[in-house]
Amino acid sequence: MIRLKLVFAVMSIAYMMSSTIAYAQCTRCCGIQRFGTSLTVTPATAEEGQPVSITVGVYSCYYVAKVFTATVDVTPTASGCAAFAEAFSVRGIVYPGQHRIFTYTLPAPKCDSTYDVTMNGTVRATLTVD
Repeated sequence: MIRLKLVFAVMSIAYMMSSTIAYAQCTRCCGIQRFGTSLTVTPATAEEGQPVSITVGVYSCYYVAKVFTATVDVTPTASGCAAFAEAFSVRGIVYPGQHRIFTYTLPAPKCDSTYDVTMNGTVRATLTVD
């Protein structure tokens, strides 16, 4: 009985270690989050009022169609520019294995600062307004 418990314990540890290794090698579709995402700002440096495009790329790792929703915030790092913060949401159906692109174009804020561009609370890019 003790030998059986020991064998079971060793097998359990080996299984947990192999699971960890498998997840460490995953590059696009891992864990609970089943959407691979990217966010870019073009141009990264702009003059006040110049058009700026924020692009959200989404890849679906699901086996069925799912709705992707994200909130994008453009927040100034200079406190004097707080009134120029901007936010928008993207939402759309992404089919299995499909890549979708959502683009939002806005004029660069009329306040010189570096702006953190976050998606769902995580800083993904910056915009510098000169």
